[in-house]
Amino acid sequence: MTPSQQTIEDIRALVDGTMTFEEFMDRTQKMAHRSPTTGTHDKLRP
Repeated sequence: MTPSQQTIEDIRALVDGTMTFEEFMDRTQKMAHRSPTTGTHDKLRP
């Protein structure tokens, strides 16, 4: 379960201040919807 390269770049942009937190959340939501079969979010929950 490693984050994609795109996610890593998004996090770097977020830390650098070139991307707002809202934009970051929007992108991660789109990625989650694009691959619902992975169930990544479900695994994060206890």
